[in-house]
Amino acid sequence: MLQFVAGEALRAFLKKNIKLLDGIPLIVHSIRQSQGCSLIQDLIISTDDDRIAQIASEAGAKVPFKRPADLASDTSSKWPVFIHALEFYEKEYGVQVDYLVDLDVTVPLKSPQDIDGAIQLALDHPETEVIITGYEPERNPYFNMMEVRQDGLAEIVKKSETPIVRRQDAPQVYSLSPAAFVIKKISALQLSALEQSTLPNLSHAQRAGN
Repeated sequence: MLQFVAGEALRAFLKKNIKLLDGIPLIVHSIRQSQGCSLIQDLIISTDDDRIAQIASEAGAKVPFKRPADLASDTSSKWPVFIHALEFYEKEYGVQVDYLVDLDVTVPLKSPQDIDGAIQLALDHPETEVIITGYEPERNPYFNMMEVRQDGLAEIVKKSETPIVRRQDAPQVYSLSPAAFVIKKISALQLSALEQSTLPNLSHAQRAGN
């Protein structure tokens, strides 16, 4: 079973989650996008804020609990939030969750096709722990990104054996996006136990959709 959890950003971003875009709260954009996915089987919201809970519920999302205060501080990691939601959901509904899909509400222009594409990659490559969305950046560290050395001179960020003078000759790179994370449940459990706040290295990297 695939479970989608729209994790509320922490207090510093609270107002941003319900900020209007085209007259619609940001969190509602993510809820509607998840509702358009064919591979998401259920949707819950984890929040400690009554206003967000009301807006999410009116948009058709489940808000089965109020996030505990110790998981809603400015310094809280997402991993314990994920585990709390997973454990509550499995116990409350008597189901077994295999994957968790986290959609960041501050990336409102993702599409159901993007989300389904990421999920399908996870299903096609069960050895992969996490699928992360990304996009082609404006600049390339092999071609037009510089860093300043300790001596004050600047040099290209990523060096190649031969100088790259055309962007099309540079290796393909991607910027990470929090639009969607597809996380295997066992991996989320392990990461939470290790109290890590960064994602593990992927064993398989591939674009999901356009």
